[in-house]
Amino acid sequence: MRRAGTWCSRSPATLTYVFKKSSAGRCETKVAIEIKGGTDRSNAHNRAGEAEKSHQKARNEGFRDFWTLIAKKGLDMAKLKAESPTTTSWFDAAQVLGRAGDDWEEFRSRIAGEVGIPLGRSRPRRRGVQPVRPA
Repeated sequence: MRRAGTWCSRSPATLTYVFKKSSAGRCETKVAIEIKGGTDRSNAHNRAGEAEKSHQKARNEGFRDFWTLIAKKGLDMAKLKAESPTTTSWFDAAQVLGRAGDDWEEFRSRIAGEVGIPLGRSRPRRRGVQPVRPA
């Protein structure tokens, strides 16, 4: 388990557990995040089923919020939700990786809130452009 500042996480394979440290120094369960790779639509329901199994295991460990990152493009979200009813939030992996889009903005905001990190205004990043700092 890695500890950094006021939060710690445990990441076995594609499942990430996020905890927030209490004032007593103990880690409190916050959110279980399942990250599913692959973009083939034919196997998406298997990936959602795998996420469901992981989230059920996390629920047994005391987690209350369950997020799944998956390539959502071209998928029927109603079917995915039926495959993983424990998932409380779905995020498009491409948007999160690209740091752009509605799913990225929601993920960024919510993860920061879960671990207690204040956020500034989000700006899209351009490749190869370094931020200009005032002199």
